[in-house]
Amino acid sequence: MTVYINTTVIGDQQVFLSIKGFENRANDLTVPLKEARLTMLRSVKQNFEQSGRPIPWLSLAYSTLKQKLRLGRSPLPLIRTGDLKRSITGAIANQNRLIIGTAIKYARIHQRRNFSAKIPARPYLVFQDRDLVHIRKSLVNHLFGGKFRA
Repeated sequence: MTVYINTTVIGDQQVFLSIKGFENRANDLTVPLKEARLTMLRSVKQNFEQSGRPIPWLSLAYSTLKQKLRLGRSPLPLIRTGDLKRSITGAIANQNRLIIGTAIKYARIHQRRNFSAKIPARPYLVFQDRDLVHIRKSLVNHLFGGKFRA
């Protein structure tokens, strides 16, 4: 995902004060990436709780739902043991890269459509526009030393 930053600057003095220290802050994005990690993990958790957003996931097949209920499992899609939901993590690499994902092998089957198993896509690694707005604000605030509002 690429985040584009648009800023409006009024006056030469304001630009000078904002650019001072910019390079050092741009070389270490740990602080805004930590905030982004929290925002994104919270968003993924909500995707599971609401069975997909902004587009709801396809309902379970009747036979699958019946089997889950018989076994005392959650009737929600993608929640059988809760392992997938709990496995989503975020890690910051090299002070400028955030990785969100899971090591569970079957996760890809659910994120994308699996034609051979006839499993519909139920994308859980989806972020909302408001999440991206929050991340952008955090990044701009970090880069410009808190002197700008995004």
